[in-house]
This record gives sequence, structure tokens and C-alpha cells, in this order.
Amino acid sequence: MRRDNIVTAADYPDLSYFSPAGESQPVAELLKAITAGTGSDSSLFTGGRSLVMESLDDTLADVLWSDKHVKLFKALRASSLGATVDEWVTRSSYGSAWGVAVGETGNPPISEADLARQIDTVSYYRSRREVSHVMTLMRSIESAEVEEEQAGTRQILGRLETDLFTGDRDVFPERVKGLLAHAVEQGGDLLRDAHGAAVNKQDLFHELAGVVYNEGGALTQVLHNPICQADIDAALQPAQRLVIPVQAADGTVRVGATQRSLATAHGDVMFDADRFVRGGWTIQAPSEAQGPDAPGTPTINSVT
Repeated sequence: MRRDNIVTAADYPDLSYFSPAGESQPVAELLKAITAGTGSDSSLFTGGRSLVMESLDDTLADVLWSDKHVKLFKALRASSLGATVDEWVTRSSYGSAWGVAVGETGNPPISEADLARQIDTVSYYRSRREVSHVMTLMRSIESAEVEEEQAGTRQILGRLETDLFTGDRDVFPERVKGLLAHAVEQGGDLLRDAHGAAVNKQDLFHELAGVVYNEGGALTQVLHNPICQADIDAALQPAQRLVIPVQAADGTVRVGATQRSLATAHGDVMFDADRFVRGGWTIQAPSEAQGPDAPGTPTINSVT
């Protein structure tokens, strides 16, 4: 390639930081831009605007909840659907206990299958989001579409996790039927109500584990609001609070005992806090005035 065909900065002296001779140009303009006034109000600028460093971090800081908070939805068994109406079969009995024991050549009586087909409509959870075209081109946010997709997924999971506990189709027909509605409908000895009192004794869980086991099931997990953890920890008997200090590598000592599981006669029950469990049920109004300045009895102002 000939020298005449090579384009150098000397061919464009107006656009170059360096002169054609290779000597550095005066940097007064650059120093002025660096040392001029700063700020965000353009009406206060005098003599130009300084070059300031701005942090345009492309990492999105998630200050809300993450997927680890979604627990009940993950515990459910997933199955594919082929229609807008789901169908399944339930069996309420395996047959009578009588007639099974027969003679050597005797035939047992015929047992009729106690099957029932159940149907339920499908609920749809969707999220619609939008990202501007300019946002997709800015370097300050990498993959804006992906970020919004993840945000939409967490929005759906949060709503779905809440409805799995408290969904009521009598109020919101489009939502799923929650556990509370199923429990109230089932009723009987499978439903335990503390009536607003603190559940700080283990007797309730032992009794419920026995009832569930007698029905042919097993109580394996208790999902509760995080503010109930203090009451559940209070259910630990003094003799059960065996704490062995654990020393970490940095020299700190970790102590404390919290109830994460309960061994019953019918299996182990795991306790797991779920922030999507409605906390209003566990808030109990105090039976007496609280605080040093609170009156012991209500004060009623007389009418003049």
C-alpha cells in the first residue's frame, strides 16, 4: 500500500487532538471543562459544564423478594393441561373391611369402585409489560427486555403464591381456589383455629399430626407468616433448648435456637416461614393496655 493511500490524523487537523506535526495542542479548553461548575440545573451553568464521572452500573439491584420466598408453589406437583377445564378422579374409599377374609374356595363379594370425577376451570395469570425503544438502546441498562421478563415472572409468582393461600373465587372468580377456602369447605377435625391466640405450644401440632395420620395422610410441612416464628420458638420446651455455640472461621460465635422441625409420633414436621401467608390472622389485639403511659381502663369523656 502506498503512502498516498494511508489516511492519518494529519489529514483532519480540525478533528484531532494533535497537530499535524505531532505536537500536543493546548489543553486549556479541556481544563476549563474539567474545572467548570458542576450540578444538574442548567440555568446555573456559567462558562460551560464540567466533565463529571457518572456511575451507570448495568447491574440491576433487586431490592424486593427473590425466588427463594416462593415456597408453596414450588412444593406443588406440576402437570400439563390439554384443555381449559381440568379433570381428575378422586377415590374416597378402597372398599369395605368386611368380606375380604373368605374360605379356601370362597369368592369375596364384589366391591364397587368409589370413584368420582372432579372438574375445575383453569385460572390464567399473566403480566403485560413494556420497554421503550430508547431504553433498549441505552448502555445504562443491559437487556432491558430480559429484566422486565424476570420482573413480570416474579409479579405473577407473588400473586399466585398469595392466592394459593387466600384465593376466594366467590370474590375473584379468575383466581385459583386457595387453601383457606378448601380448609373451610372441608371443615371437621382437619381444621384447627387458634381464634387469634398465640400458637406457642406444641400440643396443637401433635394433635393435628395425629388427625391427619388417622385420615391416611401425613403432616410434613407448616407454612406460616414470619411474624409467627417467635411464637413457634416459644413452643420449645426449656429442656429442648440445647444450644452448642458454633465458632466461625473469623472467630465469631453463633448461638441461639429456633424451631425448624418437630418430631411427632407420626413423622417429622418442618416449619417454614412464607412471607406470602397473610399476617393479619396472627395479629392479636392486646387484652390490656400496653405501655407505661397507657391507662389501665378506658377513659370515657362525658358529654357536656
